[in-house]
Amino acid sequence: MQPHPVRNCRHADIGCIDLLARRLRRQWLRFDRTCDHRAVIAYSYLQITRGLREDMALSHPGLVEDRRWMTYLITAFSNRYWAAYRAWREHRPLPEGWRIAFQTAAHGDANAGQDVLLFSNVHVQHDLPLAYERMGLRARNGASHKPDHDAVNEVNARVFNPIEDYIAAHYDPMFRQIDAKPSPLDEIGTLELVKSWREQAWRSAERLLAAKTPEEHQRVMGQSTRRRTPGRT
Repeated sequence: MQPHPVRNCRHADIGCIDLLARRLRRQWLRFDRTCDHRAVIAYSYLQITRGLREDMALSHPGLVEDRRWMTYLITAFSNRYWAAYRAWREHRPLPEGWRIAFQTAAHGDANAGQDVLLFSNVHVQHDLPLAYERMGLRARNGASHKPDHDAVNEVNARVFNPIEDYIAAHYDPMFRQIDAKPSPLDEIGTLELVKSWREQAWRSAERLLAAKTPEEHQRVMGQSTRRRTPGRT
């Protein structure tokens, strides 16, 4: 399996990432105006997308080496987010993890950290393996895309503090009380959690690509979707 055009990205260039950023910004502003808890989700997603865009727009090689593969991957991955959002809005069936994330945000009884982690959990562990399966894990010459997968962890680390500070200042003052600054323990713990989810997603994609039957494929997806964020059911 090799990278190929997908909805919202017919040609792998920086314009695909710009389109995603514009869509996320519009969604974030809409949620922000109505005090919708999903604003923290859209804002976090937007900032991560901007972080990836900044790296991939460099004139010299940055963290991401295969920009074509990553561009299609980012778009295929985000398309699954938009599909889940539409399904929730239109009251159609959707994966259980997405139902929990959207329902929790709609009820408004969780803090901003819980909302973001519930979103990250299902998007990474359910959607990312499927995006990897679609785009492949190896280049035509056999080289693994794992280094570019790992590069996203560094992008996440770069944008984490600004995201945390903005959410604390604009949405959830409790972040000021639970924030461990100047100790980095809270940042390390969150980043390591997301990093572990991303590693599990890569391994799940390997098993999806190795599946010999639809039943085996479904078992792999079942294992991924049964993983949940601690503290929420």
